[in-house]
Amino acid sequence: MVKESLCPHSAAESCDQGLRRIGQEHIQNHLPIHLVESSEGKLSLVNRAKIQREFEDWVDQHYHDCQLDMYSQADEEKCFRSQKEKMRYIILSHRWGKDELSFKDLSEAGSISEAEDTSNHKGKDKLIKLCQVANYLGCKYAWMDTVCIDKQSSAELEESIRSMFQWYRDSYACVVHLNETNRKVGEMENDPWFKRGWTLQELLASKSVLFFTRDWKRITRRDNDKIDDAEAKDDCPLMSTIQKITNIPIDDLLDFKPGLYNIGQRMKWASKRETTRVEDMAYSLMGIFDVSIPVVYGDREQAFYRLQVEIMQRCGDWSLFAWEGNEPSPYSSMLAVSPRCFSSKAQSHTSHQYLANQTFALTNYGLRAEVKVYGPDENGDWLAILAQLGPDQHLSIVLEQIGDDEVPQFQRRALSNKKIPSESINTLKRRLILIK
Repeated sequence: MVKESLCPHSAAESCDQGLRRIGQEHIQNHLPIHLVESSEGKLSLVNRAKIQREFEDWVDQHYHDCQLDMYSQADEEKCFRSQKEKMRYIILSHRWGKDELSFKDLSEAGSISEAEDTSNHKGKDKLIKLCQVANYLGCKYAWMDTVCIDKQSSAELEESIRSMFQWYRDSYACVVHLNETNRKVGEMENDPWFKRGWTLQELLASKSVLFFTRDWKRITRRDNDKIDDAEAKDDCPLMSTIQKITNIPIDDLLDFKPGLYNIGQRMKWASKRETTRVEDMAYSLMGIFDVSIPVVYGDREQAFYRLQVEIMQRCGDWSLFAWEGNEPSPYSSMLAVSPRCFSSKAQSHTSHQYLANQTFALTNYGLRAEVKVYGPDENGDWLAILAQLGPDQHLSIVLEQIGDDEVPQFQRRALSNKKIPSESINTLKRRLILIK
């Protein structure tokens, strides 16, 4: 029997509408496009529309139970809380294998049984194990990139890539499967999971992380592996080991904040990682810097160039230009061709005083900036002094002058390690230059 609401009919209608709005906003903005549902021993794909229908059925049957004398947003959210918990999902972070289950495989099969023999299909076994973890954690849904993205749909693929960071952040827990780690924490260093591009943002984005070995055994017994080892009740040096492997400060590992901070240092975190597609080195960093660029496969190195331009347009951090090597972007000598150029010690400095104007712009003639220029030396080279890192220690780049118009034109040659007395730098005034 449906319980009659204590609130007036008009207020009950408002409650109904408010719940539907909150539910729709949550489903559309905080749930992935597809999820795997575990129900009665069967695993099957569901989409947002199905979850929305189930939620609206619940509203039709139960919203009178709210018993609202006065209608408010707080009342809506209180009524929605129990249903929100039922929509929780866990998410997998893993390295792809040779026989991964695909979206097409599960769609065409309709469902697979959790009791199915998977000895000859590691991808299917991986999905079943993931859903068993979900059931243990009280979650109805699980997300796995190989299964839950319809790569035949370019629109779905792009939304998935753009939303990936947020999906990991919104998950109830991120399950990390280390396929080449047996039991000991010391084995983690050689696991390929730490070398892949996409797993960097998955590690940083997730608020709760659970690490599993190759045979799906927990590495710790913690409710959340993302806590300081000193606060844990065991003697497992998990997070300190991960800090040593990744060179990511422990504060960022435990509570990462996406955005345009310490650009060079964050690029360095990705410098030794790899992706199968060249473009994915850029796309896997969008969430870390909280920027968005169009997802275009076939762009190759241009994707990373576009990422750097987007970062440049939104912040004045000169560490973006503190890369090493002889591999500039084909589109600008000031920008790197890939994150691997950010592997030097120059990116380790997060405390510095900028000496160059933090307002700069990329024009059709090059990077237009006001900097202190020192030189030329005996080789005809100039130094652009960007920041002071310490006494007589500066972040600077070697420039070759290629034009002497009203605004001098230069081309970047290298990152400089030359020490210049601070008193010499202090006497210099900023000059407007163009760097091709």
